[in-house]
Amino acid sequence: MGKAPDQVGMSGSASGSASGATSGSSSGASSGDGSAGSSSSAGVSGSGGAAAGTAGSSGSAAPSSDASASGLGDTTSTSDASEASAGQDGQSDGGAVTASCAGTTHPLCVDFEDGKVDPPWTLSANDTAIETGNAAHGRYALHLSNLKSHPTLYLQTPKMPGITDVLWGRFYLYMSPAAPLGHGDIVRANDVNTNWYEVGFAQPGTLNAANPTTGCYLSDWHTGVSGVPEKGQPSQTVIPAAKYACVEFYFDGATPAVGQVWSDGVEVQLATPPATPVVQKAVQFVSFAIGITLYHGDSLVNYNDDTPPDLTDEWLDDIALDTTRIGCL
Repeated sequence: MGKAPDQVGMSGSASGSASGATSGSSSGASSGDGSAGSSSSAGVSGSGGAAAGTAGSSGSAAPSSDASASGLGDTTSTSDASEASAGQDGQSDGGAVTASCAGTTHPLCVDFEDGKVDPPWTLSANDTAIETGNAAHGRYALHLSNLKSHPTLYLQTPKMPGITDVLWGRFYLYMSPAAPLGHGDIVRANDVNTNWYEVGFAQPGTLNAANPTTGCYLSDWHTGVSGVPEKGQPSQTVIPAAKYACVEFYFDGATPAVGQVWSDGVEVQLATPPATPVVQKAVQFVSFAIGITLYHGDSLVNYNDDTPPDLTDEWLDDIALDTTRIGCL
């Protein structure tokens, strides 16, 4: 990847760069209708690797940097959970909803309830697992661990069936012990012109030494593979600590407009974006990735370092993408 956006959490514009995530291996995409009890679904068939920051590329390695996504080339199309921990069918570790994708028609949806990841989704091979014990709903969720080592970990898809230039998304997010103050990303949606939208985290847009917080939601729009110039918008809305939050986002690449974010149904009030760059039309979203890249420190008390306490684990569950608002479960 390119270099990371620098100090986005503190100012509207930033130096540095970042690019879309790339997948170094191709995955065959199975056809489906996006519903009926599958843990992951997509109405797409075919095969091919794809770059999350570029259109139509396959197997190319991202350049190494402080926001390197070279780890994304090391992915696997399935990640099986332990059968021994599966328990009885229908039993839930999380909420009453046991299979959030069942019966839906979202173009892309994954609830992990069959204990693995299916094409067109691929998952970074290291420090990732589909596990029981901390699901938002049902029994299984995606667990990203060993985050103190600053890995780049993503669940990603190189296909966006049924989606053109408008993207709504919903996922459940759990960060333990809390979100860091240093800028990092969770969501990347990449368009055919190599521009990309981000949902991430950073220190609050306005610091208050008398009332410090952990990391807050952030929205950003990036120009090209380099990621700069960008249109970073920090917020004052703290990401819940060691607790699931329903996160929704809206990327309007048709108008076009900056991204919008909701937490547990309440819209996050983002800082006024810088005047430049001007957001460009997406034309076609071509790939999507969700996980984590830490551009700065993982500390909960400092922006640029790893002073304890720091982020150790992230869980993701009930991920869905569509062209209209999906809503929380």
